[in-house]
Amino acid sequence: MTSGSASRSGHPQSKLKRWPRAWRWFVRAAPWLLAAVVLVLVLRQALTLDWQAAFAALHSLPWTVIAAAAAVAVAAHAAHASYDLVARRVVGHGASALRSAAIGAVSFALTLNFGALIGGVAVRLRLYRRAGVPLQQGAAVVVSGMAVNWCGFAVLMAAVLLCAETLPWPAHLEQPRDGWRYGAALLALVLPVLALLVCARRGGQPVPHWMRLRGLAAARNPMRYPTLPQATLWLALALASWSLAASVVWVLLQGAAPWWWVVSAMGLAAVAGVLAHVPGGLGVLEAVVLATLSPSVPPATVLAALLGYRMLYYGLPLLAAAVAYAVLERAGPSIPVGPPKPRPSGSEAVASPVSSSVATLRGMQGR
Repeated sequence: MTSGSASRSGHPQSKLKRWPRAWRWFVRAAPWLLAAVVLVLVLRQALTLDWQAAFAALHSLPWTVIAAAAAVAVAAHAAHASYDLVARRVVGHGASALRSAAIGAVSFALTLNFGALIGGVAVRLRLYRRAGVPLQQGAAVVVSGMAVNWCGFAVLMAAVLLCAETLPWPAHLEQPRDGWRYGAALLALVLPVLALLVCARRGGQPVPHWMRLRGLAAARNPMRYPTLPQATLWLALALASWSLAASVVWVLLQGAAPWWWVVSAMGLAAVAGVLAHVPGGLGVLEAVVLATLSPSVPPATVLAALLGYRMLYYGLPLLAAAVAYAVLERAGPSIPVGPPKPRPSGSEAVASPVSSSVATLRGMQGR
């Protein structure tokens, strides 16, 4: 074979080798490109809004409505913080219930404002380590909390599809037929129902080694499947957390839109925020909810409710979380740890391995 034919035959192989590299670059760049496109669209929409009318509508909200929305926001954060209380029983770590709930509340407030990697993973793991919880068990709390949270979201979206009389749909398009809605609802319920069935069958049993987090198999207290009551409670808390978060906007709208419409709009905004990789869904949430509810509710009213939602559900909890984080950082481990053993020195350090070897030999002779 000549050199020309070899180069021609090797040319397609070199092209094939370039595809994985190009795909890796595309996967890395795609989220940032999507975020840039979303931000441009959000900025364009923000320039067209009547901000003076929105602030006037926000200023005209009765204090009773604001207080009711604040109480609902507190209940939503409490429901989400309770994930860690159930995880404490499932994982079996030794941190106190109060400290586990505080860690859950702080990490959730930081997740809302700065993203899941900072609040949901980094801060939660650090605070659990400060409490004396092993890294493997803290990681199990993080993973289980994320899984339960999105299972609750799926159940809520299925409820919207099954129970809402109408959906916030474009006026020029026909409402989805019942068959499509029932099919989408059943598809959303697959994972939550499957998880409950697994917990009903294997509740309390150790998780298989291939399903455990790296290093958790060697932990002194290995992770176990939650029992069916624990899994049901977990799912109920997640469902309550998502429902109460949407109810904050609904209360601030003072019934201007049906509750199911607000829930569906907030669900679409949550998915869009995850896809856009924008911290806190800033701008993305407002754009999606405005586009969903504006055909039936004045845009100024919707924007005023969203501004109040940002203040009550994001801003004030972030201030409280900053104070609580400082307190948790200064607190010592809540798991009692025995006093450290004195380190042998001199002849004791040499004699200890010799004595242990002699004891081992004597034991073998005794057998």
